Amino acid sequence: MIKQSKITVKHFLNTRLKPDIEKNTKIYPLYLSITYDRMNIRTPSHIHNGILNTIKENDFLKNKIDKSILFKMNYETELIERCVFVFKNDENLKQLRKDFHLLYSLKKYRSKIERLNIFNSYIDYYTHSIYDVVSSFLHDEIQKEIIEKLNIEIKDFDLLDDNKVKLLLFPNNPNLYKLITKYKLGFKYETYFILWSRLQSFLAYQGSIYGYDMPYIDWKQGIGQPIFKEYLKTYNRSTDCWNINFFNDKNIDNCIEIIENIINNENYFNKLLKS
Repeated sequence: MIKQSKITVKHFLNTRLKPDIEKNTKIYPLYLSITYDRMNIRTPSHIHNGILNTIKENDFLKNKIDKSILFKMNYETELIERCVFVFKNDENLKQLRKDFHLLYSLKKYRSKIERLNIFNSYIDYYTHSIYDVVSSFLHDEIQKEIIEKLNIEIKDFDLLDDNKVKLLLFPNNPNLYKLITKYKLGFKYETYFILWSRLQSFLAYQGSIYGYDMPYIDWKQGIGQPIFKEYLKTYNRSTDCWNINFFNDKNIDNCIEIIENIINNENYFNKLLKS
């Protein structure tokens, strides 16, 4: 029987770095030690802890960490473990991807051991946020349709300046939604705008709780969809420019399907490279 290699993920304070000093107390950045099958990675934790990802040394040593930070640390531990399992399964099936490192700075993959660099890149890839690719798709689709319409009916709206176009095209901009409805771009583009707007707010909310907004692996493993659905179902801010009743079951399922199609598209990796 083949012995299964243990996966160990531990947080630690990187006391090798120069600490910040707050009220005569040393504050160090939070790091991760990830060990699997004789490989070890020591890397900064990516959870959001206020402005700086730091913890007081005494609090860490005496296990007096704030509950909200501890919750994020536990989530990150479980998240990394799932990424390691993906690496493990791909390696066992002889299906390891060796191109994930292209997404990140080559300085990060300096080991002379190729397997360790691939292992490191797997964790980076599967923990990356889906936001950049999804946001870019929604932005580009809306921009393409808007510009096409404005080129025809430019008399009503002076957007000849590229800078004005860029300022217009961002989520939560009510002027963009007004333009979509004014030029009757259709329900598809209204949905794109609303989804873009709500996704940005949702991911900010997720980040404040979990320390990550929506890692790629969470969506691929079906963890993110029900959380996002529940968020949309309970969303009822009446100050938005669209109909507050937009988020019925049908429209919510449509929003989820749009994200699914973007993430499962065969060109997702290439789009991520460009984002």
